[in-house]
Amino acid sequence: MPLIQLNANLRWFHGDRTFERGVPQEVSEDLFHELSRTGSFGGAGQFLETVYLKNLPQMNVRGESLTIIRDMGLGDVLMLWPTVRAFKLKFPNIKLTYAVGSAYVDLFRGWAEDYVEAIVPLTTMQGHIKAIDLRGYSERADDRRTEHRVDVFANYMQVQPLADRSVRVRLQPPEVDEAAALLRTHGWDGVTPLAMVAWRGSSGHRSIPQHIVLATLRALLADGFLPVVVDQESPNVQVDGVLNLGGATNVRQLAAVLSHATIVISPDTGVYHLAQAVGRPTVVVFSTVDPDKRVRYYPNCETIWHNEVPCAPCWDTGCEPIPCLMRVTATEIMAAVRKLVPQVEAVTVAVGTGSGA
Repeated sequence: MPLIQLNANLRWFHGDRTFERGVPQEVSEDLFHELSRTGSFGGAGQFLETVYLKNLPQMNVRGESLTIIRDMGLGDVLMLWPTVRAFKLKFPNIKLTYAVGSAYVDLFRGWAEDYVEAIVPLTTMQGHIKAIDLRGYSERADDRRTEHRVDVFANYMQVQPLADRSVRVRLQPPEVDEAAALLRTHGWDGVTPLAMVAWRGSSGHRSIPQHIVLATLRALLADGFLPVVVDQESPNVQVDGVLNLGGATNVRQLAAVLSHATIVISPDTGVYHLAQAVGRPTVVVFSTVDPDKRVRYYPNCETIWHNEVPCAPCWDTGCEPIPCLMRVTATEIMAAVRKLVPQVEAVTVAVGTGSGA
């Protein structure tokens, strides 16, 4: 477990825990992210020196080292990548490190090294680190509700206009073969088209209601798909004939599994960003966020969003039950699936190619 310590104030209370200034304590990685975002905490042994944009040209001349830090979820880590790439092209002599949550480090292996020296878990960084710290930045940025999140990052880092907003995760052939073997172990015949379904978002406000998921799984079966549940936790969704890989893969393995999908169905969560990063067509169910601010640059992506609800988008202020999600139907999800599938029937999985950009 990572160590964190209070660097400001004399004492800080969080739930049933008390933190004293300068006294390291072990915390979960989630709590590390939550507390470090307050600005009052830091990792024990981490000494972050804020780097300002005006200093970057001279850092580039001197070939200095710099770390870009981003926490939050998988989608946020991937949506920052076009800015990281453009930043490196703008300042080619800076030795760049990308610090992210530990669960996502391995995803970047084998392709991100074209642009950065290293991808590291932000909880394990030690010593004096010159950093641009983007923890929580896009959640408080002035343009977060008017711009796509890729552009929010690029605006801040002054790398607009972005020449390339795409992200492609590069997988190796053995990884794709292992994912196929895993699917066969669970009952795939290697031929039936796979519809991969996630339903849990980062909160209840973004999760597809279970009765809609169940109806969609049954409709996919009726249409000749083999549905595969791919939530990163094992969900309580049981339908005869549906494969359940929930919680069975890490993020990189999930990318390899998704590369076999004919179609991916997801709420507004990291799964659809990953599906797009491996080139899979995707249907995304939105609720609290305007989908244009997330999927504008994604090809082969259909969205479902009931913005006729007066409060939409509420940007996660939320209500219970959330009306924009309760209006979603399996019928409209299947209509979006049928719109995408004819366009991709002849597409084969491409691996080991591309720039990972």
